Amino acid sequence: MKKVRIIQMIELILLIVVLVILIIALTFIGKNHLQKESILFKWHGNDLSWKGKLNKTRIENKREQQILHAIEDIEINFEQADILLVPSDKEYLEIIQFNNKKVDEHYLFSMKESNGRVIIQGGDEGQKWGGFNFLPINYHIEIALPRSYDGNLKVKTSSGDISLNATYEIKKLECITQSGTVEMGEVKALDYKVKTSSGDIYIRKLEGEGSLETASGDIEIRKLKGAGEMWSSSGDIYVTYEELMGKADLSTESGEIEVRLAADFEGQIEAYTVSGDLEGNMRLNNKEQVSKSGEATFGTNPKAKLTLRTQSGDIEVNRREIEED
Repeated sequence: MKKVRIIQMIELILLIVVLVILIIALTFIGKNHLQKESILFKWHGNDLSWKGKLNKTRIENKREQQILHAIEDIEINFEQADILLVPSDKEYLEIIQFNNKKVDEHYLFSMKESNGRVIIQGGDEGQKWGGFNFLPINYHIEIALPRSYDGNLKVKTSSGDISLNATYEIKKLECITQSGTVEMGEVKALDYKVKTSSGDIYIRKLEGEGSLETASGDIEIRKLKGAGEMWSSSGDIYVTYEELMGKADLSTESGEIEVRLAADFEGQIEAYTVSGDLEGNMRLNNKEQVSKSGEATFGTNPKAKLTLRTQSGDIEVNRREIEED
């Protein structure tokens, strides 16, 4: 009898182990199968091209609209959602929540309007387990934002991508994600702040003054008009300036910096690298007191200033001889 009980206990333990492995495997497959392929554009030498993709497996769980008359601020807050903003010719904002399955009401977003401010708050975005449905909930939020909106926009998600697939002209823009990529089409903002702790920042065209920051990822901008700061801890920075207006500071701890400036650029450039080279068709006078560094002034009316710093990587600065699309 004792041996039989031992065998039964061993069989039970093995069964539990198999079930745990099965749950983990199903979760992994579900996450990878249902993961949204984001709207990215990659830097390929002199080209930056869109690769639009969208998750096909999704179920609409909620849709809501909000008139934006006299609205000056829009705040969007989620925890685990991918957020996509698309243009609209309507006079109202429309938000749709998609998931990979039907969800209960407490998993749905809420939207409130008060004193000229619209706040969109995600529901309980934890994982739902039970029965034979072992897949966690995936969140995909689509927001149709009127092209005419010109107030302040704040988008935040702790774990997800943020995509602005449109042309917007607003006062202040803030996009923050802890673990995800931030992608933009064409944005003009008097002030902007874009930050991700673990992800890349891709922008087709940006105008204004502000800051871009990623702790672990690249920053790539095809066209930039304005000034501001860019920082990456362990990533590369690639920027093409249509016009540098004022001061710009680009810095990366472990990565390379590549900058392209307009053919008629006038301004001062300072570049510092500890373990890298200075390259490009704009010659910088080497400063002997600091290893691998240089500076130069271009033009007769130099009002702009560009400072480039990297600890471990090359710095390349080129003047564009012809205008690029």
